[in-house]
Amino acid sequence: MSKAATAPTFTGWHFLAWMLGSFLLVMLANFALIYVALTTHSGDVAHGTPPAGMRMMQVSNANAADPGWTLSMTQANGIIHFTSDAADHLELTATLTRPGNFSVHLPLTISALDTGLWRADLTAQEIGQWDLEVVLHNPANGTNAIRHGRVVLP
Repeated sequence: MSKAATAPTFTGWHFLAWMLGSFLLVMLANFALIYVALTTHSGDVAHGTPPAGMRMMQVSNANAADPGWTLSMTQANGIIHFTSDAADHLELTATLTRPGNFSVHLPLTISALDTGLWRADLTAQEIGQWDLEVVLHNPANGTNAIRHGRVVLP
């Protein structure tokens, strides 16, 4: 004679295991979403979008209309190099701000390396993301051009 097959019973330990497993799954999903949110959000917050957008469009159109105002920026190891093709008559100033914090503007010390080549050292700045605003000034006619960039310091 054989024993009758007994159906598995659902005990309190099974219930506890299911509850802890569900809780752990929800917590893992929450921490994954928090990690993705913190590592991908740039920190940019739109303040007064229509006027700011109009100003940016006006500056972009003015810069595009004047081909002598091109500026390229390269960053490596906390050093930014600025290069301009119309540099024989331009003056350069730059400021750093934290994304989302527009009240603090940190001026950069820019040194001229050669005609059309400038250098700024950012190694003394805090790590993280910074918004860079570069103003090219032509003292001959008093015009300015503004360039914006994003700098990430490790």
